[in-house]
Amino acid sequence: MKKLPTFNPLQPIKADQLNDLVAAIRELQNIDVGPGLSLRRNASGISIALKKPQSEAKGGAESCSTDTPKTLTCTPGDLDTDSWDRDVDGTGVVVRYITKFRYDKATHKLQVAYRTETKDSCGRTISISAEPAWVDVTTAELCD
Repeated sequence: MKKLPTFNPLQPIKADQLNDLVAAIRELQNIDVGPGLSLRRNASGISIALKKPQSEAKGGAESCSTDTPKTLTCTPGDLDTDSWDRDVDGTGVVVRYITKFRYDKATHKLQVAYRTETKDSCGRTISISAEPAWVDVTTAELCD
């Protein structure tokens, strides 16, 4: 590959310099990369990067399913014993995460808000919900 020509901004460009520049640009347009590399062309130029290796599952390339994900229970007042393991369950999963809590002075209740996250069978996030409503956790007793 030719070295790109340089120019003095205070001097006019000569015909041979312009021809060298055109030839160098044409050479850049013919760049090709081998396995494990990616080539991207955009307005800011050309970038060459390593490709992220694809994960391999048992029996070949990994394919992720979003069909019938396992929903982990969320039982107020109890410790939940169900779990999800990507390799064991082989399905997606739906999980609720508490994102906020508050004490409502008017109703004397502790409340939480949550988001629901859905993951595919590979454990990659598909969606995360908004916080649908405040949920009562318990009713407090007023002390004198």
